Amino acid sequence: MRAVYLTGDLIYVRALTKEDAKQAAAWFPEPFPIDPVRAERYLKETHSDVWDRKRRLVIARVADHTIAGSVSMRANRVHAALAFTMAPTATDADELEADAIRVLVPWLRDEAEHATVMVDIASDRPVSIAAAEELGLIAGARLREHVARGGYRVDLLMYQALNPRLVERGGRHA
Repeated sequence: MRAVYLTGDLIYVRALTKEDAKQAAAWFPEPFPIDPVRAERYLKETHSDVWDRKRRLVIARVADHTIAGSVSMRANRVHAALAFTMAPTATDADELEADAIRVLVPWLRDEAEHATVMVDIASDRPVSIAAAEELGLIAGARLREHVARGGYRVDLLMYQALNPRLVERGGRHA
């Protein structure tokens, strides 16, 4: 079920399906494993409304279609925010997350025309940070030791960008 539209060099982004419950450890945003039964219940409860403003999408590898993580996307007509959860087994999580940033930010900012896009990035993800900065996002906030890693914590950086087309039009959102 590869998405044609939201595809990068390494990953593609797609909706969660009931079948994804079997691989929930790769996309579920908690530090503990989740069993398939609980994951399926989570999918039914949180993804029943297609018009919900908060969605969790799968980040899958282009090469073999395995789930490499997920992205939580909160959006309304004006603002969008992204937060990533990468699979604990993904040794290339930083590169995959960076590819997802390169796919999702232009889509939300330039095509969906959100006035602002915010992306949460852990401070130990230099490739993801570089990708955000290449796209014109700037660091807006830092939460000290907010992200837990195996036995230590790192800061969470909140990057944000204004839609340049809206700034050119005097800040009016059409």
